[in-house]
Amino acid sequence: MLITCNGYKYLYNKLVHGVPFIEAAERIFSTQAILHEDIKHSTNSEKRFRLISISPTNRILSIIFCTRIARFEKRIIPA
Repeated sequence: MLITCNGYKYLYNKLVHGVPFIEAAERIFSTQAILHEDIKHSTNSEKRFRLISISPTNRILSIIFCTRIARFEKRIIPA
């Protein structure tokens, strides 16, 4: 599985929210996260999800990501 992020969002998440890409990406695989589909922002070609989890540094993270390329790619939007 491939986890990606737009270069602008990568910098934005790091500078504004203090969330490095690797910290957000690791949470996607967490078994102790709350995950639900974001129906309002999903389309037929791109499903969006909202995930809430606690990071290893004990921060509560809210991550929005979408699935692409037959579900083999997960793209982090904001974290």
